[in-house]
Amino acid sequence: MQDPATPQIRRGFQAPVEPAAPPAAPKLSRRRTAILGGAVLAVVAITTAIGAVVTHEPAQTAAQVISDVSRPVQTVTTAAPATAITTRAQIDSPGGRAEETLNKAAAALLKGDQAGWLAMVDPGKPKVRAYYRQLYTSLRGLDVTALQFHRLIPKPVGWGDSSWTEDFFLTYCFSANSCPPFRYLNPGGPGAPMIAQGLTIRQVAALDYRITAVGAPRLASESWASPPWQVTPLVQAKGKRVTVSAGRGDAKRIKEVLAAAERAATRADHYAGLVGNPQTRYRVYMATDKQWRTWFGGSQGRWAIGYATFPQGVMTEIIIRMSAAGSGSKLQNLLQHEMGHAVTVGGADLGGQAIANPMMWLQEGIAEYIAYAPRPATATSRLPEVRDALRRKRPSSIVLGQLSDNAGRNEASAYYGLSHFAVDCLADKYGERKLFDFVTLTLRERVGVDKASAQVFGTEFRPIDQTCRTWIRQRA
Repeated sequence: MQDPATPQIRRGFQAPVEPAAPPAAPKLSRRRTAILGGAVLAVVAITTAIGAVVTHEPAQTAAQVISDVSRPVQTVTTAAPATAITTRAQIDSPGGRAEETLNKAAAALLKGDQAGWLAMVDPGKPKVRAYYRQLYTSLRGLDVTALQFHRLIPKPVGWGDSSWTEDFFLTYCFSANSCPPFRYLNPGGPGAPMIAQGLTIRQVAALDYRITAVGAPRLASESWASPPWQVTPLVQAKGKRVTVSAGRGDAKRIKEVLAAAERAATRADHYAGLVGNPQTRYRVYMATDKQWRTWFGGSQGRWAIGYATFPQGVMTEIIIRMSAAGSGSKLQNLLQHEMGHAVTVGGADLGGQAIANPMMWLQEGIAEYIAYAPRPATATSRLPEVRDALRRKRPSSIVLGQLSDNAGRNEASAYYGLSHFAVDCLADKYGERKLFDFVTLTLRERVGVDKASAQVFGTEFRPIDQTCRTWIRQRA
């Protein structure tokens, strides 16, 4: 039997980490990923890959067309945020005309017009057309509601130039009533999620420009690269609240995952209501080990089995590593943990948490609470690691410091378990409604712990901390 998993979050939350395996269990391989029970790319977990599943991944059109598109690329800092090209002078140039053509195609995709979308690609480039046809299918399946091409710094191109290569940013939103504008490295607020592509444009007729090749951009950020739909042909299964995607040929368990995700979404929606952060739809991506190393640039942390990531802080994407995600209650716990991150921190200003995250204990603790609810913390599969940690050294506070990226599986599992107990204590002492009021203030509104404690619990946090340390020892 596999050990329970621990989620982790990236870019603010890491995925869950699995509890330690029994002594007789085979040695597990390590890699930098995140998931200790269900994580978020910005905040949650660490996990262990139990028995790597070898799956044959068919040759992908994207891999044939895009050269090294998923590799880390150079990050370029600009003096000011960019905005979309709108002036007549900018359109009346080869680059502006090409951008206009691309955005007519994007508008066609939003309307369900595949032919109109493919009109931006040179008919004489079948592989490039196959790639954009794949993109059309994936984006439509993910319920894309906004799509637009932009240029950051328009490349000087003369009317006599028949071909050139230039970076284009493609902004997008899924299942959204509105989508932020294009912003590049803008400190003033979030912009739309985006990918960047190095497109080779060719003039095929007077004032008529088409894409002939697509590759890695020169100006980009690796964190914006390689969403699953950009680099992998996907198939989807849709339920009432969740869309589950998998690589073509890797979808054997997609119905099972969808069923578990729909059950998890029901629980997550309840807590989304408590924090005032309703989700229009949850998206889950099933990754093979190979895809796990490339989607969204690859996961961070060790022993990870899943994570939630927040492109531009605008929406939440959940990735699970199928070779370690398990089945039954383990799979559902993982999905509920990651959805827990979506509802508690999705869309919130996470500040510099990718660098320092003093609230990791609460982010992971509340995600574990949601993963196991309505069961108490004593039901956690991490109980052996929690008890071992309490025997070795009793924590001086329930507010644990940020978990190190180099933490081992046992340490990570104990961290998630202790954080779960801390949150469960707050629920036991003050009720679930007040617990989530506290979570809303601290995680979503960035109110300090002491101020939030006084406002919600009617007292400063220190006596609560002391009470909960005793509570944890008595129950664990």
